[in-house]
Amino acid sequence: MISYKNMPSEYKPHYPNLELKPGTSLTMTPMMQQAVNLLAMTAVELNDEINSEIEKNPFLEKESDFENGSDEVSSKLNGMDKIDEFDGRSEQKNLLDNIDDKDYVEHQDSEEDAFYEQSNFKDSYRENDFSVDTWSGVGSSNYNDEDFDLIDNCLAPKESLYEFVERQIRNRFKEKEDLDLAFSVYDELDENGYVYSELTPDQEMILPYLQKFEPVGIFSRNLSECIKLQLKSKKQFDRSVEIILDNLNLVAQKEYVKLAKTAGISQEVLAEKIKLIKKCYPRPADGYDAGNVELASVVVPDVFVRKTKNGEFVVELNQSTLPHVLVNQNYASEVLSISKDKTVKKFVSENMSKANFLIQALHQRAKSILSIATQIVEDQKEFFEKGKQALKPMIMKDVAEKVELSESTISRIVNGKYLMCSFGTFELKFFFTNGLSSNQTGELCSVVAIKEKIADLINKESVEHILSDDNIVSILEKDGISIARRTVAKYREAMNIPTSAVRKRDKRLKI
Repeated sequence: MISYKNMPSEYKPHYPNLELKPGTSLTMTPMMQQAVNLLAMTAVELNDEINSEIEKNPFLEKESDFENGSDEVSSKLNGMDKIDEFDGRSEQKNLLDNIDDKDYVEHQDSEEDAFYEQSNFKDSYRENDFSVDTWSGVGSSNYNDEDFDLIDNCLAPKESLYEFVERQIRNRFKEKEDLDLAFSVYDELDENGYVYSELTPDQEMILPYLQKFEPVGIFSRNLSECIKLQLKSKKQFDRSVEIILDNLNLVAQKEYVKLAKTAGISQEVLAEKIKLIKKCYPRPADGYDAGNVELASVVVPDVFVRKTKNGEFVVELNQSTLPHVLVNQNYASEVLSISKDKTVKKFVSENMSKANFLIQALHQRAKSILSIATQIVEDQKEFFEKGKQALKPMIMKDVAEKVELSESTISRIVNGKYLMCSFGTFELKFFFTNGLSSNQTGELCSVVAIKEKIADLINKESVEHILSDDNIVSILEKDGISIARRTVAKYREAMNIPTSAVRKRDKRLKI
């Protein structure tokens, strides 16, 4: 018999060992994943997602699909769960309450965040100088501040660039051949008003006529041509300007001595010419909508922050970005009453479950955005009073603890969501910034605030007193901000502010 007792361990046989370790965790179902994705979606993406769900689910409908006033509509609305009947101050319901046991599975060691974390809204949700308007549907407002009107703060729809140009083409050209040729160039027009495609000889012939259209500079093939057309319309175009426009790279490099010599003019005259050029707009289509052509994304605020007459800040969701979705329970009941087939019952059950879950997920998304925005306003009150220089350092962990959400949930929500206040429109993640320590109080000063201070100092400098990076360091030191010269240089470069030598030359030439 073979004995392994005295055999070296590397030669001993090894047998697999089975060991059971109990553990529980959640694996997200498709519906849970959808809810997580909803948190990260922008208003535009959310609208597309809702439209997609409505197409797939016969029991989901938009409230706008119904016309007010008819008895039929009234009966339908009575049997529907409305997303805009949400009271933000009521006790929140966990999303898992609407999931059957079969909708989630227990697995081992999953660390996925629970997307359904709840923030506790109360009647006295914030301190006395803050209040939260609840989300209760279109036109819901619980305040009477006559000095503030959301309608007055919204821009009216701009005229479509493509409709405007098309109308000019049809008014200018009457012959079919000319119209076809003009529209062939029109088809190459991009959203900025430029034509970058290579044109045929016939298209080149009609291009000068198209370039006489409004807005001035339309159908330009490059920036130089766009500015040229604008200056010609103002009768400010000459040979020296043409040379400057042909050498815009020298303007960008601030090679003014070389450029003046090339154009055959003095540096003083060059400075005046460059001023004229800088007054022109680089994109002919500025101020116009692109119609059905996709442009760079437009910022739509998700949250409004306003200050009332008594000095309180009010935070509210932008009602126009909120989806108003209905679950048509009457229709589901009607389908079930017509057919007793198990397949039909399963279809109705599954789609109603998805519809109700979507409603809950949309509720949770709205609550979370409102909760985070309100906390931001509370923590950054000085910013909303004074502007960027008063922005304080703030990290997601601190906000996460206060609103009782995870950092990952905060990160998902603040990305791509915007807040509008008296100082402009800002992405929510803008308010989360690191800081540098003050050498006086030991408190942290926001990097954004420091950059704003640097920009403000440079904007106020005169040609006789241009601030070097060392000068800026000394001034900030007096204000209690300890910062290295290389850090000032890094922040200045990040804001595209040139060096002191370049700024001095520019101010001397009044450029």
